[in-house]
Amino acid sequence: MNDHDALALGRMYARREARYGHLRNATREELVDFIVQELEKADEFKPFLDRVDRAVNVIRIDLMAMNGDYILQHVEGDDAEGFDAVMHAYGIILERGEDLGPNGRKDLGKRLMGKLVRPKPARGPKINPTRDGLVCRLIFVLRRYIDRRPSRSPTSPRESAIDIIEDAAFKSRTPNMSYEAILKAWRKRSDSYR
Repeated sequence: MNDHDALALGRMYARREARYGHLRNATREELVDFIVQELEKADEFKPFLDRVDRAVNVIRIDLMAMNGDYILQHVEGDDAEGFDAVMHAYGIILERGEDLGPNGRKDLGKRLMGKLVRPKPARGPKINPTRDGLVCRLIFVLRRYIDRRPSRSPTSPRESAIDIIEDAAFKSRTPNMSYEAILKAWRKRSDSYR
């Protein structure tokens, strides 16, 4: 390695330390908040969050039934992600302690009882290189700066890097980020982050 390469490598490590070094002393809640910020910076998740926000507004003003028509349809569409966005919106409203209104309660009841079902996702593998790269980078950061194992055994406590990312994804309403989905992304691309 020549002097120029060594200097560039030193600068890269200094930038990483400045950005992530504070995580060494962070609590789990602070780690989750950090990852929420990282997920929200990712433009890829913005369209879903915009749908959730539109659904929250529609539900809030209780416009779900106008002459018997299903007004949330323009937010929800007929895809699985739209259904998930509306369910996230209901969760946000209930978590805030706000009232759903009579139409909102009726619609949520139908969803919970299975009368309104989630559309089946499109067939085929859902490859998401941007999300997978972000997930792997976050796992790498948590592994390097706070010494968390990437994954855990099914019987161990929920303290792995993937568990923290899953909690942050839930908190930030990021779709399709279950423990299994994150683990799958890590297994596919982890060699690049070792």
